[in-house]
Amino acid sequence: MNIRILGKKGKLSKGLNDLYNQNRSEYIHSSKEDIQYLIATFSPTLRIDNEQNYYKEINYYQQLIDSLNTKQYIIYISSQTLELSDFTYYSKAKLEVERIIKSYINQYTIIRVGMIYNEIKNEYNLASMNKASDSIFSFYNDHKKTTACTIEDIYNLINLIVINNKHYEGKTINLGLKRMNFIQLQNIKNEKKYRFKILSFFFLRILSIFNVRLKSYTLGKASSISPMHGHESYFDKLK
Repeated sequence: MNIRILGKKGKLSKGLNDLYNQNRSEYIHSSKEDIQYLIATFSPTLRIDNEQNYYKEINYYQQLIDSLNTKQYIIYISSQTLELSDFTYYSKAKLEVERIIKSYINQYTIIRVGMIYNEIKNEYNLASMNKASDSIFSFYNDHKKTTACTIEDIYNLINLIVINNKHYEGKTINLGLKRMNFIQLQNIKNEKKYRFKILSFFFLRILSIFNVRLKSYTLGKASSISPMHGHESYFDKLK
């Protein structure tokens, strides 16, 4: 099994590299297929949501796809934000990369993740979600929008795809089935006995005038429907 994590700086790529280094003896197995699996996590628009990073992201994946040979298989880590918003450069980039992959190559699987949680560090990959989780404040009248998964969930699904590549080839899979509202996501990292639900969804729309991600959250429209395929995450198994 030849697996290569593309990228070294991101929290997800570092987390996946750590898991493969820790479990190297477990995922090596004999295979007649000499295929290299490229795990693509690169997403500069996640760090800074602007037009410059949008084109940086698109160009990176176009060059990656142009460089592929018949013995390479892409597993692209996309996002469920496509099913929620068309507003940010982040969501636009994910949609365009998915389109490019589907148009130009056959050996691929797309994994759409929601909020990514690192169990070892007890933190989300997204810094703003960590800050919100430590707060005693939350929203009310909030909608259940996205799922959550751990880095180990992504690791396990990648290994399942590799072992059953013919079954998963050409498919898009949502990782996580249970949609959560904001307070449920907060309680994953820091479960508080009580939070003051002071902000209504209407008030969020007012605040979104000053914040592009809030505007995406409150005013964005889905640019893609949910895929036909889904896979359980750790949080789906909890009561």
